[in-house]
Amino acid sequence: MSSCPSLESLFEALEAPHGQSAAKEDLLAHAKDCGACSAIVEEHRQLEKDLFRLADPLPPPDLVMKVMARVSLAPVPRRELKVGLAILSATVTAAVSAFVLGHGQVAAVGSSVAGSIVFWHGTAVGLSSAVGTVWRTAAVPMVTVMAGVLFASLLSLRKLSGSELSSKGVKVSA
Repeated sequence: MSSCPSLESLFEALEAPHGQSAAKEDLLAHAKDCGACSAIVEEHRQLEKDLFRLADPLPPPDLVMKVMARVSLAPVPRRELKVGLAILSATVTAAVSAFVLGHGQVAAVGSSVAGSIVFWHGTAVGLSSAVGTVWRTAAVPMVTVMAGVLFASLLSLRKLSGSELSSKGVKVSA
């Protein structure tokens, strides 16, 4: 026992990857040959294994079956039923509308929707191009006109609301 290494150096040799240094290889060889050191190493290994088992216990093998049984016995929440019925009714309504509006030809509804998307895409591209051209040629007048329209809209909205807003904020009475 007097020639045995310290426990700290022995445990460090166990933690280190194999082949890192000759001294650590000698410590591991000593632990394998020495009865007292091998008993300490085995006890340490068992304690680590027990600690890992305590820290993260394994679930029982039938956990999934028990959980699924409890879930199947639980009533379905009303909110889920309402959402499911709303989705179902919207889907059925859309399918019936497509059939009726397409005079029995559902493919015609799909092609009209695709044509509508192409039309609005072309409209958006055209408006974007027009605004870009106006912006490049007359940015200041465009900003002035847009500010005037916004200001007139806000004044009209204020007049339509029928109440005078103070500069300090709106007072709410109970």
